Amino acid sequence: MFDFWGVICDNGSAIPLYDSVIPAGTIGEILLVAVWNATPISYDITYSLGGGINGPGNTSKYAVTDNFPITINNPTKPSATFAGWIAVYANATITGPTLNYSIPDGTIDDITLVAMWI
Repeated sequence: MFDFWGVICDNGSAIPLYDSVIPAGTIGEILLVAVWNATPISYDITYSLGGGINGPGNTSKYAVTDNFPITINNPTKPSATFAGWIAVYANATITGPTLNYSIPDGTIDDITLVAMWI
């Protein structure tokens, strides 16, 4: 996703407007151009490792322009066996536990990954 910054009207304004009003009685064509922030929105990944060590290369952010699925490497913990990730999304969706977790294509939410141990 990208941030919507507003519209540019054909009245010569180069400043994006959020709350434009077309006056009553206006006739004729009006050109409105949507303006978007070219930087994609990034989402946070939080790891709750329960005393474990995060997997090598695991990122703390992702964006919709990243290559999906995004593989999350498994953590390690001395004298414990990793039993999977529970994924808790900011929209309250919970999945798992999953041993080989990847962030699926189309995900647009902050994620907390909780490591489960046995």
